[in-house]
Amino acid sequence: MRSSLRFLHDDLSVTPVDDDRVRISLVLPSEYLFQFVHLVDSLSGFVQALSRQSRFERRQASRHNDVLKDQTKHVKAEYHKLIARLFDKYTALGFNRTESIKRIGADLRAMKHL
Repeated sequence: MRSSLRFLHDDLSVTPVDDDRVRISLVLPSEYLFQFVHLVDSLSGFVQALSRQSRFERRQASRHNDVLKDQTKHVKAEYHKLIARLFDKYTALGFNRTESIKRIGADLRAMKHL
């Protein structure tokens, strides 16, 4: 299949400008001007809609990540409290540090924390 836009291969140039922008230079037959401008206008609206959707999705993901971070902090704090409570329990029963830690490990395995 042969492209009907073959003339663009020689008459289109793209030049980097700055700040992630490019300059597009195009030479086309004058009878295509109106249709081309209409196409560019339509495409710019489409690209803006995609950009808005992308920003919206990034914000949603960020909010989700913030909630997840808060939940993670809470679970971690509860885990640390559990470890401290178990350590205090075993040391109060007269076990030394090493034996208390072994018993805590056994308790956590039984609770499937490890």
